[in-house]
Amino acid sequence: MALRALQHAPITANEFARMFRKCTPPVGWSRNIGVANSGGPDSSCLLFLLHRHLSDEMLKSERPQQVFSLTVDHALQPTSAAMAEHCSKFAQRLGIGHVTSKVEWDKPPASDEPFEAVARAARYRALFAMMTEKNIDTLAFGHHIDDQVETSLIRLSWGSTNLGAAGMKYCRRWGMGLMSGASSEYGLEGMNRWIVRPLLDVSKTSLLPEDIVQRLMILETTARSLSQFRMSLDSSIEELRSGVRILSQQARDIDDMVDSTLKSCILPTFPGTFVISKFALDQVENLDVRRALVLRVLRYVSPYPWGSLNADGGRRKDSITRIIDQLWTKVTEKSRILRFTAGGRVLWTPIIIRGNEIKMRSTLLNVRLSVGDTVGWMASRLPPLSRIKLEHQGLPNTLEIDTTKIIIDAYQEWRNGGSSTVSILYDSRYLLEFYLDKMPQYIIKCLINNAAKENRLMVLPKAPWYTPKITLIRHHLSKTLHDQVSEEPTSIFSIPVRQYSAGKIGSDWIKTQWVRPLTAL
Repeated sequence: MALRALQHAPITANEFARMFRKCTPPVGWSRNIGVANSGGPDSSCLLFLLHRHLSDEMLKSERPQQVFSLTVDHALQPTSAAMAEHCSKFAQRLGIGHVTSKVEWDKPPASDEPFEAVARAARYRALFAMMTEKNIDTLAFGHHIDDQVETSLIRLSWGSTNLGAAGMKYCRRWGMGLMSGASSEYGLEGMNRWIVRPLLDVSKTSLLPEDIVQRLMILETTARSLSQFRMSLDSSIEELRSGVRILSQQARDIDDMVDSTLKSCILPTFPGTFVISKFALDQVENLDVRRALVLRVLRYVSPYPWGSLNADGGRRKDSITRIIDQLWTKVTEKSRILRFTAGGRVLWTPIIIRGNEIKMRSTLLNVRLSVGDTVGWMASRLPPLSRIKLEHQGLPNTLEIDTTKIIIDAYQEWRNGGSSTVSILYDSRYLLEFYLDKMPQYIIKCLINNAAKENRLMVLPKAPWYTPKITLIRHHLSKTLHDQVSEEPTSIFSIPVRQYSAGKIGSDWIKTQWVRPLTAL
């Protein structure tokens, strides 16, 4: 197939440098960056532009030092292996390291399964594994403004709000993925990795000026453009692009407004919960800002994996609207305010804030406030199902974890030169770290000399906030070893205000930290 001669000016080095700077992760650039290289024109152009950018000696200290080309051979089309080979050869011509991962299907996706969703999930798992192999924290995709327009139109056709219609972000956290058994797909590693899209401001045709096309020597047969998106559109392509750019900018402005609200209005609370006053909520009048604020809190508190649709309450418009209607209802002396839930496994409870105390009620009736009292809302984890209900529904009890074997195996590996730290993500919300070099000998002896399997090291939920409690069960007797939650900032999220203590028992060989960010990314 002959390539078209396109009459657009090439993307200059300075232009791409600005694009790349725009999608810098909040934590900055790490040494290695990957490009999701499908072999199509978009990812090939991105690989070329990024390679050129990283070759500029003047910018060595401002961005990654090495780029890798990452390709997934999904083995679902006759040409997939040939395309993967093409990707490898193109990367070699640029002098870029390349990795191909072939998806090994136990069985092809069933005809009644959402084929694209299954293939996409497999592709992301393969990309994540290659990132781990090459010590890559950031992955770049070649999505452009026409992809953004298509995403926006599809979401609008599904009834999305302006927030959804804003499309993809320049930079976002990879996230924890979906639940896989009793844990999330990517866990804490996914919270420290980033997806960036440097080309979101440019059109598809801008990526293929004649001089770069001649370098790439690729076919355009796999490309998809907005002109192929069959939908009755009254606007021109340029008007659509401009509209989506405006929506994207508005979404960023809304995120900034939510940040400002949270920084000035968030109140001290217990770990794993969120508290805000009714007065602060009432200052937020813009409906889109209210939606974004609710989604931010849901994602922060929810026990579903961070970044998943479930953590956002499914992003169902009726659920978000219900939460907004409840939180922003006018409070009078005759008000009857009820505790409620509307998705994300998050419980919203009306409270009265009195000095440094939080007075909780399942219902606030005939609200009469003393001087200095403030009505507010607390968002917390919804109580889990009982053991009987979990067993009846065949669901795992993710809040009760037997760490005995994990600790014993890790201890033996450490004695043979392995890591001295064991990390466990609990309830998709807390990071537990066990420092084996500080673990008391009586505990390890208790766990190892355990022929009857009577001794166990358990992580159990501590009501009412379901914070983790590390418990030693010895001869059927339980002893709490650790239930404190550290207030030290993590690499993921700096705690904005002092929190109320959730526990009083601490051990120097165990550390518990909250890991969910309240930020937009």
